Amino acid sequence: MNKSKSLALAGAVAVLTGAAHAAPVGSSFSSVAGTPFNAVSLNGLQALGDDLVGSKVTILFAGGGSGTANWLATAAGAGSASTGAWSLALSGDSFSSNWTLTNSGNTGITGFSFGGFPGNTVFDIVDSPATTSKSANDDAFGSADAAGGVTFATSGYSNQLSIGGVFFGDLHTSMAVNLTSVLGFGGAFRFTADADNASAATGGITSGISEPAT
Repeated sequence: MNKSKSLALAGAVAVLTGAAHAAPVGSSFSSVAGTPFNAVSLNGLQALGDDLVGSKVTILFAGGGSGTANWLATAAGAGSASTGAWSLALSGDSFSSNWTLTNSGNTGITGFSFGGFPGNTVFDIVDSPATTSKSANDDAFGSADAAGGVTFATSGYSNQLSIGGVFFGDLHTSMAVNLTSVLGFGGAFRFTADADNASAATGGITSGISEPAT
């Protein structure tokens, strides 16, 4: 069962309507194995903004330095990690809604990382065929636009997630995004990145790879 494409269209229309000043941003993504993680199963096809609670976001600033915040629920279906200087937010289903990175401080932003392990959150980077059970199709990092100077962005996925001890090629618990130009004060960078969830109800995500089930 695929995630709803009609929701994707509705989300895209909403973004274009509310951000006519934004310009398209070129993008690419890649993946490496990284640290292995495991889960018994995913809990379903959707991961809404408020499903990612506990995940950790670290912002990288121009000239060095960083800032970190935990992901919190902000409303039904919505969540964010934020300080007074920046925010990364998602409202709705990660498959069909845009994430938004906003710079509200005086220091430029050059990238960020999202660690999903503490929040039982995982990124799905394979669209077809839909590989891991309950992951369905993905919407990997891309479809980006920005207001604030960004022209290209790259994403690196790492820390593979195995299900029942088997890695199916599509799931990673970490995503790091590099902006090839600085996101300045008042700038907003929007992008897509499909996430899934292995909730505590299904045992959550654990460090290391378990022996495959027999």
